[in-house]
Amino acid sequence: RRQRNCATRSKSLKNWSKNNGTRVHLKIARPVPDLVTCDVRLHSESDMLLTIDIGNTSITCGLFKKDRLSRRFCIATRSADYFRALKKGIGPAVPEAAIVSSVVPKAATRLVIALRYLHIPEIRILGKNCRVPIVNRYQYPKQVGQDRLVNAYAAIRLYGAPAVIIDFGTAITFDAVSGKGEYLGGLILPGLETSLRALNEKAAL
Repeated sequence: RRQRNCATRSKSLKNWSKNNGTRVHLKIARPVPDLVTCDVRLHSESDMLLTIDIGNTSITCGLFKKDRLSRRFCIATRSADYFRALKKGIGPAVPEAAIVSSVVPKAATRLVIALRYLHIPEIRILGKNCRVPIVNRYQYPKQVGQDRLVNAYAAIRLYGAPAVIIDFGTAITFDAVSGKGEYLGGLILPGLETSLRALNEKAAL
């Protein structure tokens, strides 16, 4: 993941959503155990799927036509206007569905409001109304972020199991997948930029 400095100050969409009669309440951090997998089927070559990964620093979006990535764009997580950023990144066409993975619940709430105003028919939120199709063997499964489960599942699909996945973002995560394709757990550490900033502020260099 590419880390970006987001200088834009964040504004709440609370008043905007209230004026437009839309209220969305999500609890991304508390996965529900009996969820359906995110099996979104596109029926024609022109159908599009919008995939969204909300991280602490940036939101990475990918627009797929069938199985091909046709467009990729990023939005600062602290951006004041998700609606305009999404509309600009997607273009004139409206995707048939969107799948959202988030480690920032408040950002996910704002982003789903923006997606609804884009009139996307189907919106799936990992851990809310669909799940990552992988067995989670971690001792405390609810503590595992959806982004880490997605990484594990992607590694299995692309490279097979067993596997160790290392993700460099705002935090650095290490995750292990067993030979049976099950998520085992891992580590989470401060990212490079976070570590350098802490050293600069706290250490006598």
